[in-house]
Amino acid sequence: LSICIPTYNRAKLLAKFLPLILEEASQFQDQVEVIVSDNCSTDATNAIASNLKSNFPLTYHRQSENIGAGRNLIFVADHLARGEFCWIVGDDDIVAPGAIGKLISIIKKNQTIDYIFVRENNINLNEIDSLLHQSGTLRFVDLIPFLQKPLEKPGPSQLLTFDELIDPTIRFDYLGFIANSIFRTSLWRGVKKDRITGHPFDSWENTYPHLYIFGKALLGKPAYYCNDILIVCGDGNRDWQGSSFWKGYLPL
Repeated sequence: LSICIPTYNRAKLLAKFLPLILEEASQFQDQVEVIVSDNCSTDATNAIASNLKSNFPLTYHRQSENIGAGRNLIFVADHLARGEFCWIVGDDDIVAPGAIGKLISIIKKNQTIDYIFVRENNINLNEIDSLLHQSGTLRFVDLIPFLQKPLEKPGPSQLLTFDELIDPTIRFDYLGFIANSIFRTSLWRGVKKDRITGHPFDSWENTYPHLYIFGKALLGKPAYYCNDILIVCGDGNRDWQGSSFWKGYLPL
């Protein structure tokens, strides 16, 4: 499993959230790699990644120039990931405790699947700003009071096809959040990506490049719906979003 984190000028968030991933990944060193693809950040991202590399196994790549958010996202899965499966996680997202072990277990028990969908919780990063500025290591337990959904018991997980996951009775907002998806790396790489230029919002391929790739690679493929919450989506710190949630989606 390759956990891939494309980033740009989010040093403060990386410093707090990346150690949570690295600490758990270190328990599965022969099965998991963590990769950061830095899109030529101008902040302290390079220094933070270098410091973390001294304590944890971490692959850090820095682009020589900013190649655009979409192309950086594609680059990390196309050129850096070595795992059979790839999980692209935002630099403002938080991997839940036990998530990596759960995914490895699903992959081992269901060797024919090409895609895994996992549920998410949400957190407003503005509400935890004081925690982000505190010195020392952030603990997931400190974030629980700020989660926007209850930590409910999961319902049934199931095997189905990728197409069936689009059913709104299974998931009403399927696929928009890329960290819901874990996919077979070879299928991702098999898709021609010349329509994705990296310029945000000038086409739907550049707004949600992963959806374009999934549509080409995964239709009809065996998939697994995991009803456990394995990722926390960080809201409220999106440079492109503007003053309201829906305003950020108007370019679509």
